[in-house]
Amino acid sequence: MPKKEIHTSARETPRPPVVAIMGHIDHGKSTLLDYIRKSNVVAGEAGGITQHVSAYEIEHKTEKGDVKHVTFIDTPGHAAFMESRRHGATIADIAILIVSAEEGVKEQTRESLKLINERGTPFVVAITKTDKPNANPIRVKQELAEADVFVEGYGGDTPCVEISAKTGAGVPELLEMLLLVAELEEFTADDNAPGEGFVLESRINPKTGIAAVSIVKNGVVRVGDFFVIDNVASKIKKITKTDGATINEARAGTPFVITGLTGLPPAGATFYVTRDKKELKRLVPNGKKTAERGQQNATGDDARAFFPLIIKGDTRGTLDAIVMAAQRLGNENLVIRILASGIGDINERDMQIAKSAKDTIVIGFNVSIDTTAYDIAKKDAVNVKFFDVIYKITEYIEGEVKTRTPHITVEEEAGRARVIRMFNKIGKHKQLIGAIVLEGVIPLGTIKIVRNENEIGTAKISEIEVDKSKRNEVDKGTQFGTLIEGKVTLALGDILRAIRIVEK
Repeated sequence: MPKKEIHTSARETPRPPVVAIMGHIDHGKSTLLDYIRKSNVVAGEAGGITQHVSAYEIEHKTEKGDVKHVTFIDTPGHAAFMESRRHGATIADIAILIVSAEEGVKEQTRESLKLINERGTPFVVAITKTDKPNANPIRVKQELAEADVFVEGYGGDTPCVEISAKTGAGVPELLEMLLLVAELEEFTADDNAPGEGFVLESRINPKTGIAAVSIVKNGVVRVGDFFVIDNVASKIKKITKTDGATINEARAGTPFVITGLTGLPPAGATFYVTRDKKELKRLVPNGKKTAERGQQNATGDDARAFFPLIIKGDTRGTLDAIVMAAQRLGNENLVIRILASGIGDINERDMQIAKSAKDTIVIGFNVSIDTTAYDIAKKDAVNVKFFDVIYKITEYIEGEVKTRTPHITVEEEAGRARVIRMFNKIGKHKQLIGAIVLEGVIPLGTIKIVRNENEIGTAKISEIEVDKSKRNEVDKGTQFGTLIEGKVTLALGDILRAIRIVEK
């Protein structure tokens, strides 16, 4: 599809800001949004953490009595959702960087800050959990300064609000600050233009088909428009708000859901709408459609041992996060191979693919298994695992990787010694020598003999003696006598390399 950037025209009017809530896992992102929305999403999320990217539009009555709209994007804080947070930072006009007053700046805090800076997104720091006994906002500001974030009143001009999502303290001030930033940034849109925006998340509903949660950044999306992503066009038959209410149109700043799409769009994809057939033909030349992207097959040869996986998820963004997290869990001796991945319930096709590779595990995240697939899994002993918390998946895969990684034995040098004295031979393949340890440790066991920097053979140290005392090993600087067993006749100056066999 021809490249097209989201834009506005001379007929611009102010639009609600789109705000991404970002930060480390369990620092209170969803709890803050719950307070603002007067809902309880956290209780509905497995494990009490956000598992999906979501968006909500709220109304806020300002200190002057005006009613303003703000759209919030809630991004998962778990490490596996880095790409989801990247999309959130890209789509948002403003970011809230959440930092717990108890825990301070953490790994995903720094990562979120990096994404915000890469995008150049204006942001406000919200120090959460200030009602907790161990809260220390001053320490948080110090840690932020160490991360080159200098907040107002602490050597910089980055807005900072101390809040408690539990009591609501500071939340009105935070909303006022967001609206002030939005006013200064002058976010506008053309209400007469065809709608343009971004996809936040996509999923497959068995009854209604493919659905996409999206946000309008310019123009208007209406029922009857053609919704275009890449080379796929779908006619919009129904629009709902993210709370399920049916609407006829969605304007700039509004999050919405459309169902019945032709293809499954990736998170972060740009969409356009049109009613003009000529424009539609330009955007979708020759009626071309992309292949269904709900199912992916991985192929390729690798000399290492591999751990085959099939992963099914409930939404595109979550699936992508799980696949990326799983692929990072392999090691130099074991590669994670994703045989297939897709949206929706585990089905017969998944089972057939699973049987194509030995010891395949099928992972389902917030999905079920259909009857046919269940019967195949039971009959052919296909290992199927179900999860509703993403970190449980990574923990499980890490355990399997540890079990499945093949153990190899390698030689490691324990130490080196030099022959400094020769004694008589004892039998055909035994001789007594004196030596000094140059480095490391020389134990009983195998040695390699080096002469003039060339390895000339191997032998065995059968006995070690220091001052007529038997030893099992000697360390650096020690002179010792030893009985060597081997076919190579040693000479003064030879280097003895002590070898240990280590399993890895």
